[in-house]
Amino acid sequence: MVQNLYLLYLAYLELKSNQIEFSENKDNREQNINYIKLYKKGFMMNVLNPKVTLFFIAFLPQFVSEKTENYMLSVITLGFIFMIQAIIIFTIVAFIAGKIRIVIQKPSFSKIISRGKIVFFVFLAFLLLMQSKN
Repeated sequence: MVQNLYLLYLAYLELKSNQIEFSENKDNREQNINYIKLYKKGFMMNVLNPKVTLFFIAFLPQFVSEKTENYMLSVITLGFIFMIQAIIIFTIVAFIAGKIRIVIQKPSFSKIISRGKIVFFVFLAFLLLMQSKN
């Protein structure tokens, strides 16, 4: 019963809260973005990421036969293929994130999220109430 009241209280707080507005700072809009600098930063972060190193050490060699004439060339080729697909995937993710940012900054999106949270809290309270009656 206490959980139900708490969930309903959270729904009430969300109903009374002010809508969060996502707006860009004017300085950020006027500032030129250096994409090459961002690309270099992302590249270095990926190269220095220990997960990538572990992937190349533990997982990648399983796909190269030890009987291959040039073992190192095969591993380097697979590493190059991995890098190409990572660049493609990260580029797609960055493009989609840029498009989603436009939608998220709209005030109507904030209202939809707020209403969704209210419905979710009330629905959970209702489910807990129904479960406690059984």
